[in-house]
Amino acid sequence: MSQAIALLENDQTFVSSLSDGLKDEGYRVGTYAGAEKRSAERRDQERHHYPLRTAAKIFFFVGLATLFYMAAVIALALQSAIVEI
Repeated sequence: MSQAIALLENDQTFVSSLSDGLKDEGYRVGTYAGAEKRSAERRDQERHHYPLRTAAKIFFFVGLATLFYMAAVIALALQSAIVEI
């Protein structure tokens, strides 16, 4: 962790990846932190081409929230003995 803080203080990009268990499948999870190096023009262009708020993303978020809500309702119902197994 101290290496990450030293890198960020020196205005360098810190890359942390979790790929040990996922190498066989070819997946990697990473975290990047550091100063933004893209120009304002490029960020605006990318924001225009890849908007954050789209109908598909909103429906996906609502569906995901519904799944979590239903899982919580089922867990509460099972714990409070409303539904017996």
